[in-house]
Amino acid sequence: MKGFFEKDFLLISHRGASHYEPENTLRSFRKALEMGSSAIEFDVRKSCDGRLVVIHDSKVDRTTDGKGAVSGKTLDELKSLDAGCGERIPTLEEVFENFGGRCGLVIELKEKGTEEKTVSLIKKHGLTKEVAVVSFRGDYIRSVRALDPAIPTGLITVFGLGCVKKALSLGCRVVAANHRFMTRQLVLEARKNGLFVCCWTVNDPKRGEKLAGMGLDGVITDKPDLL
Repeated sequence: MKGFFEKDFLLISHRGASHYEPENTLRSFRKALEMGSSAIEFDVRKSCDGRLVVIHDSKVDRTTDGKGAVSGKTLDELKSLDAGCGERIPTLEEVFENFGGRCGLVIELKEKGTEEKTVSLIKKHGLTKEVAVVSFRGDYIRSVRALDPAIPTGLITVFGLGCVKKALSLGCRVVAANHRFMTRQLVLEARKNGLFVCCWTVNDPKRGEKLAGMGLDGVITDKPDLL
């Protein structure tokens, strides 16, 4: 592994310090670093005018004061919305400009058509060694690898069964399973095959300690100060 993967253990903040601040905002990411996160995880979608924006849901309803599909709005329209505490929905480039070189960046692709511009921006900002592009979708991972195999990719999965084999078949360097299905055997299998293995989303300190004791490389959390 290269870049931020070289650390012994990663505390990865889920959409920033999302328990305390509006998720997927620059404010939330700043708070995560203040709380000791070594990496931030966030989600990428695209506006109707083709700009990459950082938001989890396909609609803006839950996390902003607006309504409607992200893909049905221009960047200007998305930027006019309040994402909480006066924050605006950031673009992927804004995240790179503000946090590139400061921490690891775990970029979850939420929809098709985001792969090429994501790869282009990673290379533009010289962040190949500081990112992992991850997804539940194998086709998105394949697209990223076809564009630039030097960019680390990761498979996100709920269940642990078979995830190492699938991650390897996709050429991934990272595998992330739901913490409820994480086992010591899974960790050993992943490490034996050279994978960086982490789990999501852990907000209980005792559970975090138990998982770290399994030999995990990282834990994803909404509460980086508790872990």
